[in-house]
Amino acid sequence: NDYVVVSKDDDFSALSSLRGRPPCLVKLSVGNLDNDQVTRILLSRREVIEAQFTDPHVSMVELIHDAR
Repeated sequence: NDYVVVSKDDDFSALSSLRGRPPCLVKLSVGNLDNDQVTRILLSRREVIEAQFTDPHVSMVELIHDAR
């Protein structure tokens, strides 16, 4: 399946590092944001995320957001 997991949980990062794909992982390092803010970040970076996952060796993309 072509699933993509979106998570802030470091456990998923560890699993992704050990197992690779599938599934693909978008790791959120965005601080304490509400769901609408997270959705906006994901949608604004959608093309970058999709482009990264075209490489079969990429299993995780980390999104970092500094709210300052």
